[in-house]
Amino acid sequence: MDLQAGYRLAHYEVGQVIRRDGESVVYAGVDRDRDEPVTIREYLPSELAHRVGEVDVSALTRASKPVFDAGLSRFVAKNRILAKISHSAITPVHDGFRANGTGYVVLGNIEGRTLAQLLEGDKTIPERDLVAYLNPLLEGLELVHAADVLHREITPSNIIIRPDNSATLVGFGVPPAASGGARNAFAARLEAKAGTLTFGYSALEQYSVRGQEGPWTDIFALAAVLYRCVTGSPPLDSPGRAVQDDLVPASQAAKGSYDPKLLAGIDAALRLRVVERPRDVGVWRRALYSQPAAPIAARSSERLGARQFKRADAPSPAKAHPSASGQQVVSGPSAGRRMAARGRASPQDEGRRLNWAPPALAATALIAFITWIDTGVLRSKLDAPQDAAPPSELLAAPELPAVEEPAPPAPAPVEPPEPVAEVADAVPEPAPTAPAPVEPP
Repeated sequence: MDLQAGYRLAHYEVGQVIRRDGESVVYAGVDRDRDEPVTIREYLPSELAHRVGEVDVSALTRASKPVFDAGLSRFVAKNRILAKISHSAITPVHDGFRANGTGYVVLGNIEGRTLAQLLEGDKTIPERDLVAYLNPLLEGLELVHAADVLHREITPSNIIIRPDNSATLVGFGVPPAASGGARNAFAARLEAKAGTLTFGYSALEQYSVRGQEGPWTDIFALAAVLYRCVTGSPPLDSPGRAVQDDLVPASQAAKGSYDPKLLAGIDAALRLRVVERPRDVGVWRRALYSQPAAPIAARSSERLGARQFKRADAPSPAKAHPSASGQQVVSGPSAGRRMAARGRASPQDEGRRLNWAPPALAATALIAFITWIDTGVLRSKLDAPQDAAPPSELLAAPELPAVEEPAPPAPAPVEPPEPVAEVADAVPEPAPTAPAPVEPP
């Protein structure tokens, strides 16, 4: 059950339902203080909560309550972060608050048609228009990832094409988080994830509660959208591909119609394994526009969450450059400083750590040489008799045979065995005398 049209949330008036997804209900609305249209999103994950009465929201079960509460907290926190990001490709966040046992976010009203509507009837998008959509989306997504936020639900339905032909991301998702580690909470979290999955667009790691989600997850989804735009059909779903990958690469399915580099970049981002995908938007951008059709390998990662990103590649030093929309976008290490701080050291740091290797090796060799001199030469001098030959003669190979002089004493120990044999023969002679003492009794 949805909120009734005309219901007031503070100074916002709720209108008709625009859409429902696994996480929320989206309404058209009006800001009565400014008398301008807005979009209101209500946190209402269908697998975890339901409406009680006309307005209140409550968890479905006792097991789902901690998952619902955790998701609600992250919903509110995520929108507070998004409110600080200003970019034409990101829906502007005007307000956010809790009410009726759940959370609400007020978004700017975006006019236009969804990309899904433009693609109806197995249509494709010309390369010129596709690149015009893609460039600002990459910029906006890079800013969002730098703020430690994931979209998690990038699909053609969550991309709006404005009348000026610019693209905007809407419908940011929230990863559910179980608390307490209870078996029921684990199952509830699995159900919550199922509500946010979209076959063909969700990455394989999103199908597991232990999946390694990160920027590469959004990159996979956006690549799936591009695949749909250039081939006319969405990719095969990830679980099916994990069993048998029959996906026809974009470089083959759309060969001759688009830039080969663009198609190769799509294929690279659609790889099932996390470690084989571009690790961040900066890496993927280079693959799309300036790199040949080669897989982009990345280091294996540990378990990650939306706030625990790790980067395998460190781009060039941070630079602020104007975007196509006039926005200042920061790229480079600063764009993911928090991510890299919790991850492995960048290649530059590893290179600096290796600077100590040559001096250490040299010092080790010097110590070994000194030890050899000390044990092999100097100590031999100390142990030598007073009339021993000088060191120069000791080091000379021809003089070494003189050491064989101690050999004559060696045969001396060999001679004693003969007397031992005689003693052994003599031992039996006392044996007959042994009975003599026995006769007196």
